[in-house]
Amino acid sequence: MVQFFIQRMVLFIFFFLLTIIIILFFLLIFFSNSIKTSLPFFISSCRLKSITHSSQNFINFCLISRFNLCYLQLRLIKVFRKFFIFSPSTQ
Repeated sequence: MVQFFIQRMVLFIFFFLLTIIIILFFLLIFFSNSIKTSLPFFISSCRLKSITHSSQNFINFCLISRFNLCYLQLRLIKVFRKFFIFSPSTQ
């Protein structure tokens, strides 16, 4: 049982760190780009700017980053539910 819990904990930490690395990667791309804006404004107006902005790079970054962040959050939730909430009980 302890080994089972340790394995699940390691997998959860791995997915969590992977998510943080990908988020930092997209933030680095965004802030190194020529377009400078604050992050809350970027998140709230991402969809509108992706339609109206003329820069193709910004459109691609906006759509890809929103998709990846949502996907990774869903994956983390599934991993957490699978490995912690629905773990087999000891008998």
